[in-house]
Parts: sequence; structure tokens; C-alpha cells
Amino acid sequence: MTYLPLRDVATSSESVDIYGAWLASIAKQLQDGDRDRNVVVRNLLREIYFPALATDSDESRLPAATRDVRPYHVNVGLPAKSVRVKSIAPPEHQPDVNVPHED
Repeated sequence: MTYLPLRDVATSSESVDIYGAWLASIAKQLQDGDRDRNVVVRNLLREIYFPALATDSDESRLPAATRDVRPYHVNVGLPAKSVRVKSIAPPEHQPDVNVPHED
């Protein structure tokens, strides 16, 4: 296989500014202590891979892997259903054995 060195690609100053602002917004979201980093990364990946869908769009239109999962739950199948609660879940997330489970 022939090795071809990378070459410089000219970019407009406007695109450099947009890219810089985008990176700054990501950094700001990640530094915010009140935000869940997992949600920030999920929303970022959704913007990259599904740009036609807004971040606040109806999740039923998204692939199952991009949807929210309740804390400490394990989801399987299509459509994804919660099948169990992880054993490491704190007591407030553990199912009450006397109450029927609702999804």
C-alpha cells in the first residue's frame, strides 16, 4: 500500500470560528457540575450521527441504543424493555417485591 502524506486543507475563517464555538460549548457543558456527563456525550453523539433530529425530539423516532435508560436498569429487546434492576442499585432504585412492577 502506498503511503500518501497528509496535506493541508484550506478552511475559511468562518468555519474555524464555528468549530471553535462548538468546542467551547462542549467544554462548558462538560465543566458544568450539575450536568450528567453521560447525557452530554449522548446528546453530542446524537447531534453528530442524527443531525436531522433535534436534541429534544421524540425519542421513539431514534434507534433504541440512543434512548434514555432508567438508572440501574437493564434494557433488552426491540422495543427495549427493562428486564431487571442491577444488583448494585441503591435501595431507592430496588423494586419493591410487594408491589407489581410497571414499566
